[in-house]
Amino acid sequence: MVIKLKVTPVNINIIEAYAPTSSSSEVDLNTFYDNLNKTMSICNNSETKIVLAEFNAKTGEGRQEFLEGSHGLDDRNERGDMLIEWCEEKELVIAKAWLKRHKLRLFTWKSPGKHTRNQID
Repeated sequence: MVIKLKVTPVNINIIEAYAPTSSSSEVDLNTFYDNLNKTMSICNNSETKIVLAEFNAKTGEGRQEFLEGSHGLDDRNERGDMLIEWCEEKELVIAKAWLKRHKLRLFTWKSPGKHTRNQID
């Protein structure tokens, strides 16, 4: 879904998306990125793009501070690698790890029973 805001000095496109969960197939994930790329292509390159999405990926602690910030949590997974590559290709940044927070506030997901906690992008 895309919301186009005609504002001055630059129009803004807000794109909302939800990636398949980790139990989904690689085909489903590739279809998600294909559809997201098609959605991005309808936006004018001179306009600002904001992608509000649940990528179901872990980018982990920042290794490329300009792209993903330096205040992430834990290790990156394969989907995190895919998200980083996509963001580099589209010249986007992952803003969730740019601000320093207390470690207890970094978790975005808890397992049933709350034994496992993760920061999912």
